[in-house]
Amino acid sequence: MSPEPTRSMTRRGLLARGGAVGAAALAAPSVVPRFAFAATPEHHHNGGRPEGTVVVLFLRGAVDGLSLVVPHGDKAYYDARPTLAIPAHKLHDLDGHFGLHPSLEQLMPLWKRGDLAVVNAAGLRSTANYSHFDAQAMMESGHGMMTAGTGWLARHLACRPQAQSTLRAVSYGPHVAASLVGWDGSTAMGNLDGFSLNTLGHSYDTVMRALDRLYSDDGRPATAAAHETFKTLDKVSAIRSRPYQPSNGARYPKSVLGNALLDIARVIKHVPQTEAVTVDAYGWDTHAAQNAALPRNLADLASGLAAFTADLGHHMHRTTIIVMSEFGRRLEENSSLGTDHGHGNVMFVIGKGIRGGRVFGHWPGLAAKNLDLGNLAVTTDYRRVIADVVRHRLGNHHVDKVFPGLHYRPLGVAR
Repeated sequence: MSPEPTRSMTRRGLLARGGAVGAAALAAPSVVPRFAFAATPEHHHNGGRPEGTVVVLFLRGAVDGLSLVVPHGDKAYYDARPTLAIPAHKLHDLDGHFGLHPSLEQLMPLWKRGDLAVVNAAGLRSTANYSHFDAQAMMESGHGMMTAGTGWLARHLACRPQAQSTLRAVSYGPHVAASLVGWDGSTAMGNLDGFSLNTLGHSYDTVMRALDRLYSDDGRPATAAAHETFKTLDKVSAIRSRPYQPSNGARYPKSVLGNALLDIARVIKHVPQTEAVTVDAYGWDTHAAQNAALPRNLADLASGLAAFTADLGHHMHRTTIIVMSEFGRRLEENSSLGTDHGHGNVMFVIGKGIRGGRVFGHWPGLAAKNLDLGNLAVTTDYRRVIADVVRHRLGNHHVDKVFPGLHYRPLGVAR
């Protein structure tokens, strides 16, 4: 029989593989605010089910929106991209002026059912910022600046009447997303299978008994954090223990994104209290050979989203997916057959409560006089898109608290 772990060994060794639960979560909230867990007892209206769940898929690296949704009706697009431009006859036409990239074919059923809305020329309204880090930080803060201190998703959760619940907010990845900074209780999860306790060679039950003794005194910040950690571990273990077969014939791609979306579907189905999920997809910074890398990435994106929405089935009636990126890319192709950092971009909103099958946003045009320093201009503040979802799909009437300083005018994306 393995010896009981010592107190010092347990404090050092309580590490959750694949998640931000463990030693960091057990520290005082003032030391690690991004991973702090509130000690509020679990209690929810409506049986613990939030009014809606939002999944934010961030395409990090600045995706070329002019390739995702091609303005084939704008001659300037073809003039500026003699090599990269996609011929109109290869596109999946949306409205006679715009068409989806050929590799996004699997999104067309969502479009035709009215479950996919496209927003063009969206982004940060401030002067174009070509730094990935800065632009991502500003978008995730929701303040339009990097020093907000909290993220827009954290402020949304703070407005809601539901109390703290395990797995209410999940960041799929090694760190809590910046949009959730400020919300005590966010869980970072690398993947379901790897999210477990490192027992340093001891049995799980032995370690848990020792931890119960270590964190049995109420009132200490570490005790509350430990108890939330244990709840999270138990809940993830329960999800893993059930053999899982995707519903409705859904077939996820064998990729990082496909695996992430599969895990997220399992969490949403198993934990009705899940209200906010963030997931990142990488590889969109196409400075060179764009037409070699981009089609593969887009096919992976489309097949992953198609499988995810099919797998969720009736859960899609209360789930909304926002697909966004930090900025778009320049109109003109560069000498490396790629595109450089730009400004205006496209956003996707997917769900059953969406006014889909429509392209939203004022199209400024691609003629030289309409460009913003050679880029697609931003005519729709990206916060208006998210605010529509927050207000109409998540039932949060306090848009002014989620996005301070935004003069909110409904865009009409959600109903």
